[in-house]
Amino acid sequence: MGEAKTPSTTAQNNNAGRYSSYLGSSPSPLDSAAPAYGSLPKISYEGKCGVSPPAYRQVDVQAKAPELKDDASNVCQEVPKSFETTVSEALGTKDGALVYRLLRGTSDEADLRAVAADARMMNTLMKTLKGDALHACLDKLYVYVTDVEVLKACIKARFDVNLGATSRKGKEFKAKTLGGTEAAWTLVGAQGVYRSLRLLPKVHVDKINDITTQNTVDGLSGVARASLGCINVNYSADPNRLVSSTNYCDTGDAQCNLRLLDTLVIHEIGHVIDKGQKYSGREDFRKISGWKDEGKEPAKVAKTIDGYACTHGYTQPLTQDERAIRLKGAEFLIENKSVNVVDIGIHVAKAFSVLKKDLAGKAGAYRSSADLTTELKNSKFYSHILRSWAVLFPWNKGKQSCMSRQIHQGYKDGVWYSFANTAFDHKISKYQLRDPGEEFAELFATYYVATPKGDGLKAEHKAWFEKMELHKK
Repeated sequence: MGEAKTPSTTAQNNNAGRYSSYLGSSPSPLDSAAPAYGSLPKISYEGKCGVSPPAYRQVDVQAKAPELKDDASNVCQEVPKSFETTVSEALGTKDGALVYRLLRGTSDEADLRAVAADARMMNTLMKTLKGDALHACLDKLYVYVTDVEVLKACIKARFDVNLGATSRKGKEFKAKTLGGTEAAWTLVGAQGVYRSLRLLPKVHVDKINDITTQNTVDGLSGVARASLGCINVNYSADPNRLVSSTNYCDTGDAQCNLRLLDTLVIHEIGHVIDKGQKYSGREDFRKISGWKDEGKEPAKVAKTIDGYACTHGYTQPLTQDERAIRLKGAEFLIENKSVNVVDIGIHVAKAFSVLKKDLAGKAGAYRSSADLTTELKNSKFYSHILRSWAVLFPWNKGKQSCMSRQIHQGYKDGVWYSFANTAFDHKISKYQLRDPGEEFAELFATYYVATPKGDGLKAEHKAWFEKMELHKK
């Protein structure tokens, strides 16, 4: 939601040898015949000469030493230094401008890997360069970093964001939201965070303090605490895993085939940006999918679901008394958070008991508790209640037929939300249909991860997002 290959020691040594070997073999007896070092012209790299004098070409000795001529064939030439040596020397003299020019001017992966793999050089670079120059250099180097602690330092230097619960707010987040536990970041995860933060405008990144993780192997989830500016992201060990129909979307959704780790990170950041439902609570946003907060009072929710059921599927019409029993039984189902069909009989019998004194009591006014239970078990009304609890992930189950509006609980112990059936026509992902806050977070993530930004979104979502100028902030 790719992992940099670690450059081998052999490859680095070979690279150094390519630049630092000199002409000649073993010293000859005519060392005294070699011209003085100071009298020879030198070849420099980047306009600078080395600190130490190079080795010299030696003259083979036979009966008579050959005559030395003052021409290029007898000049001892300095072989150019390796790229990382030149960068290191520039850092040693605190010549940040030269370091910036060197890194900006190369696209050679071997050179970039050599610098990024040197922890001491990277740490010195982060102390020497400042501002945009540092950011530009880190943006070129981060994918080649092989030490996760160095990469965490890069993220702190580039974005002022901590990987791990480091700040006071991060420690509070870990204690109160994560149960006091977190996992160590991997290169895959750290690279994904760096890549994701690069996609966002600075004003959004500035709202984030700490990013933690608890699962670096097969995680597919996250959590945010907007008040603390902290998020947790659990990710897969596969750096190229995509959002697909096996996790958060259906084929054809706007978020389908985007990098999963990137969408997870930016989705959780979206919740921080939406602090206090700043955006997801807006009437013009909720209008896109027709969201309505239906509350969580059992009697009200029961009546609302009953009203949204287009057809109930009863074998015969219910009498007035049976309708009263049906609503009271549904109220008890919701009050007790029932998810099992067997609970229906229990709560219908309870409804009979509670309403007994109010029932007409006339022959044919209502069927027996057992017969009415059988009728209600097969009804759309009761079956929809049983399937719509947040713990059952109803947003993953698609559009329910025979419902004029879709309705389910957003979060455990939370309110129930309904939305228009037309929301499926401009769907970003399945998960957006959990509640308005999740729809905003999915929109936020999809807009920024898509290439080009906003690609694949339906007109309604993209137009609203840009009207809010969230892409410019």
